[in-house]
Amino acid sequence: GGTGARRRCRSSSSSSSSSSSCCRSTMPISREVLRWIQSLDLAYSVKNVKRDFSNGFLVAEIFSRYYDKDVQMHSFDNGTAVRVKRDNWAQLQKFFRKVGLAGLCTADETQRIIYCEDGAAVEFINKAYEALTNRKVQVVQKPVSTHRVPAFAKDNASSLVRTAASRIHGDADQRSVQHTVLEKLDEHERSLQEERSLDPERFSNASQVKRARGSPKQVAAKRPEIPTVTVKEIRVKQVDRSMAQLRSAVNPAGSVGPSGGASPASRTMASADGSAPTVPSGRS
Repeated sequence: GGTGARRRCRSSSSSSSSSSSCCRSTMPISREVLRWIQSLDLAYSVKNVKRDFSNGFLVAEIFSRYYDKDVQMHSFDNGTAVRVKRDNWAQLQKFFRKVGLAGLCTADETQRIIYCEDGAAVEFINKAYEALTNRKVQVVQKPVSTHRVPAFAKDNASSLVRTAASRIHGDADQRSVQHTVLEKLDEHERSLQEERSLDPERFSNASQVKRARGSPKQVAAKRPEIPTVTVKEIRVKQVDRSMAQLRSAVNPAGSVGPSGGASPASRTMASADGSAPTVPSGRS
């Protein structure tokens, strides 16, 4: 009944809150815990842990199976708005303090669950399982991945500050906002220093210049031979006689035409090779 579960929760709350969460934060939900959730016959099936538990509705339904008189489901809303999520978790926090489970989920952990951070919901569900069933979750250590996240896929300072600012309560004062932002900036600076120590070549000036300019191109040691072009000399044939001499050679008698002008023969020009034109015969 609810009384027995309440005693088990109080006895195991201290041990569950002190259990290590660093190894659970990156693990999926275990089969043991998943079978326990399915046995509770919840209103909605769990398909995505961090999304389905973010608004606190299913969390309230789980605890209503053990504390049916303390958790009233009609006061919880199954919505996706941030306002709805915060209201549901505020009611859950009051309930946890009432039954002696105040250390089950802190305010910071609640914020991580609301904003669907990786591993936050799984970590909370594991602690709730241990508190409600008085059993230990069998944690299987995963091998440490050596895969490094590329630099372009990591968060920069502006994205970290923007994410941290979006998670601050609307009634927070300016000092707490500044403290949160500075904390994120310090965390980002520490991660950059760690990357510099692990890969100093990436942050060196020579490496940056090399990446900007690219690899040097190979230049041929011997230039290809350019074919020579021979230009022949242009010869121009000079004309020895003037235009008056050419005209007199065409019309030596100075004959004129019927109209008093020059005869048709006198109007004939010299040929292109400079020889005298042929005068038609048979006319005087």
